Amino acid sequence: MLKQSLSRIELTIGIILLLCLCVSVPVRSGDRRVEEDKLKAFQATEITADPSKGKIPFSKPPPMDPLDRMYFVEIMMKKITYLYDLSKIISLLLEKENKYITLDAQIMLLRENHLLPRHLKKDFNPQAPLRKGVAAYVFCKALEINGGLGIRMFGLTEHSAINELVYEGILPAGNAKEILTGEELISIFTQAANHRKSHAK
Repeated sequence: MLKQSLSRIELTIGIILLLCLCVSVPVRSGDRRVEEDKLKAFQATEITADPSKGKIPFSKPPPMDPLDRMYFVEIMMKKITYLYDLSKIISLLLEKENKYITLDAQIMLLRENHLLPRHLKKDFNPQAPLRKGVAAYVFCKALEINGGLGIRMFGLTEHSAINELVYEGILPAGNAKEILTGEELISIFTQAANHRKSHAK
């Protein structure tokens, strides 16, 4: 039985070697058809292997890395980030980027999960600059950080969200109106992802 760690490349090499071995072995002309039928049966069995028996369906391509390095490089180089950047980042943080692919879908994700502050629930402009207070609010909601008694009594605000994320070591202190750079947004995302992983239920 093949191990799950076996790569497609190793499998291809294995099949090629097997074919070469079969070709190099001399067979009588009367037995050639039997040998070829056996080889076809072997290949068909391996390619359509039952995943429930621990074998990998080789026709399935390996999953792509959702954390595309080039995407993060582009974000890092930005002097100003926008709400559409936040939408994409949150879909990655929640590991739902494969379901919410388009910008409209990513905005829907924010709304469906009640991650937006009140003033953005209806008036969400993806082209608007991303401010620290908004980012803090959305990340705080996405991470399900409930905060102290004040937040539980009066609700989360952009200012209280900043305080909570500063306390958790996710966000540096600052003004809620500050516009985030790409480097700052990636830094927040990285810390938030670590926080989410360490607090996974």
